[in-house]
Amino acid sequence: MKALIGILVGLFLSHSTWAQYVNGYIYSDKNEPVAFASVYVKQTTVGTTSNQRGYFKLDLKPGNYVLVFKFIGYATLEKEFTLKENEKLRLDVTLEEASQELRAVDIIAETKDYAKEIMRKVRANRTTYSNNITSYACTTYIKSSIEREYNEIDSIKFSNTSNSFESFLKRESLNLIESISETYYTAPSKFQEIVLAYKDYADTKSGEDSGNSINIGMTIDYGEPVIAPTAFEGQNDYIFYTDAQSAKLDFYDNLIVFPSVSEKPLLSPIASTSNLSYSYDYLGNFYENGKKIHELSVKPIFSQEALFRGSIFIEDSTWALVSVDLSVNKAALRYCKEFNIIQNYEELEPGIYLPVKRNMVYTIKDGKTNILGETIVYHKNFTVNQENTPTLKRMEMKGYAKDAFDKDSSYWASFRPIALKETEKKHISTSDSLFNYYHSQEYYNKIDSSYNRFRWYSPFIGFGHRNRFKGTEWYVGGVLEQVNFFGVGGYRHQLPGRFSKDFKSGKQLQTDGFIDYGFKNEDIKGELGIGYTYRPEKFLRTYVKVADNYTMVNNYASFASLLARSNFVRNRMILIKQRMEVVNGLYAELSFDYSKKLPITNLELEKWTEGFGPLNEPIIFDAYTKSEFRLDIDYIPFQKFVTKNGRKYTMGSDYPTLRFRYRKGVPRLFNSEVNFDYIELNAFDEIQAGRWGSTRWQFTAGTFANKKNLRILEHKYFRGSDQFIFSNPLNSFQLLGPTLDTPNEYVRANIMHHFNGMFLNKVPLINRLKLMEAGGAGMLLIPDSDFYHFEFFAGLERVFRIKQDLFRIGVYAVTSTNPLDNAQYTFKFGIAMLNPFSNSWDY
Repeated sequence: MKALIGILVGLFLSHSTWAQYVNGYIYSDKNEPVAFASVYVKQTTVGTTSNQRGYFKLDLKPGNYVLVFKFIGYATLEKEFTLKENEKLRLDVTLEEASQELRAVDIIAETKDYAKEIMRKVRANRTTYSNNITSYACTTYIKSSIEREYNEIDSIKFSNTSNSFESFLKRESLNLIESISETYYTAPSKFQEIVLAYKDYADTKSGEDSGNSINIGMTIDYGEPVIAPTAFEGQNDYIFYTDAQSAKLDFYDNLIVFPSVSEKPLLSPIASTSNLSYSYDYLGNFYENGKKIHELSVKPIFSQEALFRGSIFIEDSTWALVSVDLSVNKAALRYCKEFNIIQNYEELEPGIYLPVKRNMVYTIKDGKTNILGETIVYHKNFTVNQENTPTLKRMEMKGYAKDAFDKDSSYWASFRPIALKETEKKHISTSDSLFNYYHSQEYYNKIDSSYNRFRWYSPFIGFGHRNRFKGTEWYVGGVLEQVNFFGVGGYRHQLPGRFSKDFKSGKQLQTDGFIDYGFKNEDIKGELGIGYTYRPEKFLRTYVKVADNYTMVNNYASFASLLARSNFVRNRMILIKQRMEVVNGLYAELSFDYSKKLPITNLELEKWTEGFGPLNEPIIFDAYTKSEFRLDIDYIPFQKFVTKNGRKYTMGSDYPTLRFRYRKGVPRLFNSEVNFDYIELNAFDEIQAGRWGSTRWQFTAGTFANKKNLRILEHKYFRGSDQFIFSNPLNSFQLLGPTLDTPNEYVRANIMHHFNGMFLNKVPLINRLKLMEAGGAGMLLIPDSDFYHFEFFAGLERVFRIKQDLFRIGVYAVTSTNPLDNAQYTFKFGIAMLNPFSNSWDY
């Protein structure tokens, strides 16, 4: 079966391969590059777009052509030429600035009215065409590439004679990824893919270690524990489209969700409500394959909204969308300066229109350079509305054939449906040589020796030893990691270290720990943890920790009380954990904690700790022994995932995550003095509300079903509030006070909605500030204590970028009420970061 698929794919690609193309640069009459100009074969919808530096490339079959070059503000130019077989034709053109008369000729009422009438018919037929497709299967080829371009282009000279791979990559730094896959679609939005061939031509060098991770002061396990893995399939942050999971780019849908490109879903120009956000004008018509095609210009009414501008092409009589040439409003882009997409549809069967080709060209500002990106996608061999049976598990979105990564250059040269640019050919040749070198024993020995070398600064930042072939590594922290000025009882000096062993089977052994000494109280403390992952595909892991150290009572305390002495106790313990994925999306961890809890009232404290005020008083309690079993279960219903090289990468779910926690304090077991049962239920989710933004919510309820011998350290603790700091509103409160705990049942609910500029983007002048609205609320009820807390907040947010990282800062007005305080009102400042792997914010 696999051999047959390979033959079919080979036949498809070899018959559709174009070894010839036309390329060149588009300049203005001032000799400046014209970026994102449209380049079309006359009387067709076949075209492409120039990139940031005015370069274009169009793959064509041999023949006679007339190319049309168009850009706003310039006169349309036509160039006639003949393209021979295997020819790489260079065609540079210069566009002249359009006269005022030419600019105004299409702004007349008749063309606008005609365009409105066409769009009314298109919208009336859109749903019918969408509903005609219940499923399909096809073969997909994707080529994504990025290259770094310096602002002063003319000053960059690429050397053709250099023998240095390093100098080549530093000068051009190009990344190229190709894939061939079988794509399966089921309405309304489920995709599955079997990748038959995959090649990443990026620099495969892992890089010399610039330094180890440094922790200054004590290491803190901050936040609520999570047992579900957060493993994401890694890829370059600047390559936005690598598979069908990246985005469903179908303009027949009302909304196009493309999170890597736009924070907000993009409204299609033919959406049911598109007339409220777009203006249209009629540009003319032509005949393609015997069918009359109308070209309409599309302009966004709101310049700051997630909308497109450009041209769409409509087939006469059927009023079907057959092509688009669109760019996204700059203000709506997440990373890009510019983003343009050309997408062509084909009528595969009567009333069945599906995309067969798309070309995305974009530019990203990166410091003093520009990142130029391009993605080309071809779909062929369609079977529509038939029973398709991909050999994947139910929620597996993508799988790889066993030999998908083994295809050599000759395979790609034979099956690639397009001709590569000369720079791309050079990069592939260079990358092949790099790959062989960087996976050789010579290179591994070199990189290991670099890491293992002891330098003059090693005692300060840490040092270690690595053997990649044996899979072993050990590391000892340096002086900067050893000092802990804010330790319990004053300055403490610790010696941290770790050891790991990676097995070829994917199994992994990890150890870490530290020993530290407090000078003020002359006490020695430390811990050692050992973890062994022996079934990586099921996340099956056993972990054991032995410790005698100072631990936090509330590891999710407010910043104001995080280091206060009231948040610490002495803990002598043995901890054993067993974690695994039971079935897809169901994760469980069973742990046993045997510990001796002691107060720190006998410690001498440094004077600087007096700044905490009342929070500096240690908790007073009688020392006790605890034996506790704990069961944590996370269930992610219908969890999507990808399998690659025997490893599973999770992709989240469309349903809320459910969490169950049970703690049992067992009396008399190893002289245990506690006796309690605690049950907690939790649910949380993020809901995309289309162009209205997104909502994230969380609900938690807990109770001590048995508290015959419940100590204060085993209470349920809530995160306290910080002055002026807006903490994560999904699992904390802004005006609750410094700390709160309870031995009783409780109910907590939190919600936050981001409008993503739904209202402010439509207000002139204000929309240029790129501000976004947000609001939410929180509730905490403890009935047995007659305690309730309600709070509400609303604020303005703005996203900014530092290199490849996105941050969202916000100012929020918060008000609350509870029995302990009068109604409060204050302003707070917060900052959240975008996770580039999951495309989700902290809150």
